[in-house]
Amino acid sequence: MNDLLELLQAADDEVANIKWEEHHPEYPDAINKLMTALGKSDLMFKDYRKHNFKGVIENINKADLEQLKCVITAILRSERWVTGSWKTHLEKGHLQSAIKQAINLKNENV
Repeated sequence: MNDLLELLQAADDEVANIKWEEHHPEYPDAINKLMTALGKSDLMFKDYRKHNFKGVIENINKADLEQLKCVITAILRSERWVTGSWKTHLEKGHLQSAIKQAINLKNENV
Protein backbone atom coordinates (compact mmCIF):
# COMPACT_ATOMS: atom_id res chain seq x y z
CA MET A 1 0.00 0.00 0.00
CA ASN A 2 2.96 2.33 0.49
CA ASP A 3 3.68 2.07 -3.24
CA LEU A 4 0.12 3.18 -3.95
CA LEU A 5 0.48 6.14 -1.58
CA GLU A 6 3.71 7.15 -3.33
CA LEU A 7 1.98 6.93 -6.72
CA LEU A 8 -0.93 8.92 -5.33
CA GLN A 9 1.39 11.67 -4.10
CA ALA A 10 3.21 11.83 -7.43
CA ALA A 11 -0.12 12.00 -9.30
CA ASP A 12 -1.48 14.65 -6.93
CA ASP A 13 1.63 16.76 -7.61
CA GLU A 14 0.84 16.61 -11.35
CA VAL A 15 -2.87 17.54 -11.29
CA ALA A 16 -2.11 21.16 -12.14
CA ASN A 17 -0.12 19.96 -15.18
CA ILE A 18 -3.03 18.22 -16.92
CA LYS A 19 -3.36 19.83 -20.33
CA TRP A 20 -6.22 19.64 -22.80
CA GLU A 21 -5.23 18.47 -26.27
CA GLU A 22 -8.09 19.21 -28.65
CA HIS A 23 -10.99 17.16 -27.23
CA HIS A 24 -9.32 15.23 -24.42
CA PRO A 25 -6.92 15.75 -21.54
CA GLU A 26 -3.30 14.70 -21.79
CA TYR A 27 -2.55 13.07 -18.45
CA PRO A 28 0.99 13.20 -17.06
CA ASP A 29 2.73 9.84 -16.66
CA ALA A 30 2.34 9.96 -12.86
CA ILE A 31 -1.45 9.98 -13.19
CA ASN A 32 -1.44 7.18 -15.76
CA LYS A 33 0.82 5.10 -13.49
CA LEU A 34 -1.53 5.62 -10.55
CA MET A 35 -4.56 4.58 -12.58
CA THR A 36 -2.78 1.49 -13.90
CA ALA A 37 -1.74 0.49 -10.38
CA LEU A 38 -5.27 1.03 -9.09
CA GLY A 39 -6.67 -1.16 -11.85
CA LYS A 40 -4.42 -3.99 -10.69
CA SER A 41 -4.98 -3.43 -6.97
CA ASP A 42 -7.37 -5.01 -4.52
CA LEU A 43 -9.18 -1.67 -4.30
CA MET A 44 -11.26 -2.55 -7.37
CA PHE A 45 -14.83 -3.73 -6.87
CA LYS A 46 -16.74 -5.58 -9.56
CA ASP A 47 -20.21 -4.33 -8.59
CA TYR A 48 -19.05 -0.72 -8.31
CA ARG A 49 -22.55 0.72 -8.85
CA LYS A 50 -23.78 -0.95 -5.68
CA HIS A 51 -23.38 2.24 -3.61
CA ASN A 52 -24.44 5.82 -4.29
CA PHE A 53 -21.29 7.59 -5.50
CA LYS A 54 -22.32 11.07 -4.41
CA GLY A 55 -23.48 9.86 -1.00
CA VAL A 56 -20.19 8.09 -0.33
CA ILE A 57 -18.13 11.09 -1.48
CA GLU A 58 -20.12 13.43 0.75
CA ASN A 59 -19.55 11.14 3.76
CA ILE A 60 -16.10 9.81 2.92
CA ASN A 61 -14.98 9.60 6.56
CA LYS A 62 -17.96 7.38 7.41
CA ALA A 63 -17.65 5.12 4.36
CA ASP A 64 -16.77 1.47 4.77
CA LEU A 65 -14.13 -0.28 2.67
CA GLU A 66 -16.62 -1.69 0.17
CA GLN A 67 -18.13 1.76 -0.43
CA LEU A 68 -14.68 3.24 -0.93
CA LYS A 69 -13.74 0.50 -3.38
CA CYS A 70 -16.91 1.29 -5.33
CA VAL A 71 -15.96 4.97 -5.53
CA ILE A 72 -12.37 4.21 -6.56
CA THR A 73 -13.55 1.78 -9.24
CA ALA A 74 -16.18 4.20 -10.52
CA ILE A 75 -13.60 6.97 -10.83
CA LEU A 76 -11.11 4.68 -12.55
CA ARG A 77 -13.73 3.60 -15.10
CA SER A 78 -15.25 7.06 -15.51
CA GLU A 79 -12.70 8.34 -18.03
CA ARG A 80 -13.94 5.71 -20.45
CA TRP A 81 -17.40 7.32 -20.49
CA VAL A 82 -16.73 10.98 -19.69
CA THR A 83 -13.64 12.62 -21.13
CA GLY A 84 -11.82 14.57 -18.45
CA SER A 85 -13.50 12.91 -15.49
CA TRP A 86 -10.18 11.88 -13.92
CA LYS A 87 -9.12 15.53 -14.06
CA THR A 88 -12.32 16.62 -12.33
CA HIS A 89 -12.13 13.98 -9.60
CA LEU A 90 -8.45 14.64 -8.98
CA GLU A 91 -8.97 18.41 -8.81
CA LYS A 92 -11.81 17.95 -6.33
CA GLY A 93 -9.75 15.48 -4.28
CA HIS A 94 -12.33 12.69 -4.56
CA LEU A 95 -9.87 10.00 -5.61
CA GLN A 96 -7.19 11.05 -3.17
CA SER A 97 -9.65 11.02 -0.24
CA ALA A 98 -11.12 7.65 -1.19
CA ILE A 99 -7.72 5.99 -1.59
CA LYS A 100 -6.34 7.39 1.66
CA GLN A 101 -9.46 6.40 3.60
CA ALA A 102 -9.45 2.91 2.06
CA ILE A 103 -5.80 2.40 2.99
CA ASN A 104 -6.48 3.63 6.52
CA LEU A 105 -9.34 1.15 6.91
CA LYS A 106 -7.25 -1.69 5.48
CA ASN A 107 -4.42 -0.88 7.93
CA GLU A 108 -6.86 -0.86 10.86
CA ASN A 109 -8.00 -4.35 9.94
CA VAL A 110 -4.49 -5.84 9.75
